[in-house]
Amino acid sequence: MGMVSTITTAEAIQNEYTPGFREAAFRNDQFLAAMRALGMEESEAGGGTAHNWLLNSAGGAPAAFVEGGPLPEPVPQTWVKASVSPLYLATMIQISGHSRDALKNGRINAIEAEMSLAQRDLIDLRNTSFLGSSGLQTAVDATTTYAGIARGSAAYFESTESSTNTLAGLRAAYRATQDAEKAGKTSAHLVSPTILQWYATLAGLPGTSNFILGNSGAGPMNVDVGFAWTGSTFMGKPIIAIPDLTSSEWYGLDFSAGNIKHKIWRSLSVIFHHMAGDSEVYEVSTGSALIVEMPKWQFKMTGLS
Repeated sequence: MGMVSTITTAEAIQNEYTPGFREAAFRNDQFLAAMRALGMEESEAGGGTAHNWLLNSAGGAPAAFVEGGPLPEPVPQTWVKASVSPLYLATMIQISGHSRDALKNGRINAIEAEMSLAQRDLIDLRNTSFLGSSGLQTAVDATTTYAGIARGSAAYFESTESSTNTLAGLRAAYRATQDAEKAGKTSAHLVSPTILQWYATLAGLPGTSNFILGNSGAGPMNVDVGFAWTGSTFMGKPIIAIPDLTSSEWYGLDFSAGNIKHKIWRSLSVIFHHMAGDSEVYEVSTGSALIVEMPKWQFKMTGLS
């Protein structure tokens, strides 16, 4: 007697799938979103090949004078041009005619998924690039050349930077940014998840010698020996944890007067490029720049652990 089994009916069985798909690849889409929420200006560029701004790097020389004495010599204002060019990013998609035919009854719309995930890949690369040397890491610095201005001898354009791995060092960097010559007004702090944990440990986590756990009331006590992932502050300003931010750095950012900008030359675009035999080839591209017009209002801590 023959038996009906999962082996004999294998071709008739339709396995169950969760609709759509899960995005298991990590893509950083948090940095620019957080910057927008904190006050970063975002706008379309009006053309050109760079974003430029003028810096009044030194004032005149006013002086006291007395009756009958000479007036001070005229000293003009000093002007410096800063300039940042957009970062262009692209990825290509090739779709064969045969795949279009075969995927008409696919479990997911794989072609649409290729298009949307390619855009997500570019968003990830843009965020990661602007966290690094093409953005924040270079803009907020004491010595690295930025916007065509060589720092190290341009105090008017230099961020406060410190590698003192202590809470006292963090306080000193904050104070220096607010003090004369810098006169920043820190709006928020950007850190990696690792440094948010470092900060919580310095402040005193449960189980450390500088933390006392007590319960003055009767009955059981609910205990959470973690740290505040959201809602942490330093000098009254929010601390935002950003995945992919260099794990040893801390950025104190001043968003006032629209000095931190994301300028967009080309919005995220999907453009038909050419045919390659039976295949359609598409270009997915974008072009923009992260701009910090007043680096001296910002501070950076490095080498934290």
